[in-house]
Amino acid sequence: MTATTAGMLFATGLFVGMLALLEAGWRLGGKHRNLSGAQREELSTLETAVFALLGLLIAFTFAHASSRFDTHRQLIIDEANAVRTAYRRVDLTAPESRPQLQALLRHYVDMRLAIYSRIRNTDRAPHMNDTLTTIQDSIWQQAVPAVYASPSPGVASILLTSLTDMFTVSNGRYAGMFIHPPRLIFALLGLVALTCALLAGYGSAGSARSRLHELCFVAAVALTVFVIVELEHPLAGLMRIANFDNLLADVRADMQ
Repeated sequence: MTATTAGMLFATGLFVGMLALLEAGWRLGGKHRNLSGAQREELSTLETAVFALLGLLIAFTFAHASSRFDTHRQLIIDEANAVRTAYRRVDLTAPESRPQLQALLRHYVDMRLAIYSRIRNTDRAPHMNDTLTTIQDSIWQQAVPAVYASPSPGVASILLTSLTDMFTVSNGRYAGMFIHPPRLIFALLGLVALTCALLAGYGSAGSARSRLHELCFVAAVALTVFVIVELEHPLAGLMRIANFDNLLADVRADMQ
């Protein structure tokens, strides 16, 4: 199941559940219309606390999802820059060492692009990452003797540092794709939203009822939760950052 499908199912279930609990709360509240002013004030205080909790949960969850989304985009830029720099610095090695290192780097970038494409299509970690680790090892094993065979003593520091940065950024980006809040947080968010719907229906009993307001309230909460799920999966959802991967594809096109 893709992230978009899961998000839509969760948001739809939340939408339907909140509508049902609004109705249930309104009917239940109709049986307790003769509450005293003090009792209603106490209930209003409790309702305010629960609604505040829902607002905090949505705010923090949305803020962290948005932050991770921006981090993903920055990592794409960092990876493209790191690959371009490493490939250019291969030119500092001896001429006989360059073709094999350059070929390995091109293969490495091809594998990176294939992995990102696989994740976009299936929303799960591909087994190709094991092959990618093997390619990284091969690049390093080729680079170490190449830099020490170079007549310039500074080549080792320059090229090996670039390769280390490239591997670090790439591995960090790959791992970051699968870092999401625990599902318990989304379960708690859904439970609090449903509770708020029940309390909202109960509190509106005995007064003029507006279906429009109810629909707007429920739709706003469900849509916000769906957007949060989408932000958490920028490669597999509707809010994709695939266009940023063109940066890495452009780097690959220049690696001739």
